[in-house]
Amino acid sequence: MCRVKIVAAIAAGAILVALAVLHPAPSPPSVMMGSSSGPRPGSAVVRQAHHDTGGAKSRPPAAELVVYVAGEVRNAGLYRVPPGARADDAVRKAGSFTAQADRAAVNLAELVQDGEEIRVPKIGESASASKRKATRNKR
Repeated sequence: MCRVKIVAAIAAGAILVALAVLHPAPSPPSVMMGSSSGPRPGSAVVRQAHHDTGGAKSRPPAAELVVYVAGEVRNAGLYRVPPGARADDAVRKAGSFTAQADRAAVNLAELVQDGEEIRVPKIGESASASKRKATRNKR
């Protein structure tokens, strides 16, 4: 009788493990970054998303995101990163920071969005100067 209970317990455990492997837990809901309150005061990083509002149908989720990395990085330009990438991934693709970069002004942990600009300011460059540059370049 005791052996039957042991075998039944082992079989039940094996069934639970098989179910867990064959039926994985649902993925967590996606998190939207950014806030409706705008940029934080004193933030030197300018992030701008460019959206097509011409009435076209909404695009399906992109297989890759395209971001513009500018400022004090070795190779400024457009870079493709996978969905869920962080600002750190984009800065690394741009060759990392230059010696003049204000590294503390960049939130490397922030999730990037398609069409966004990540601007790395120089040490001592004010947030408003960085914003003026981005606005001027956008025109």
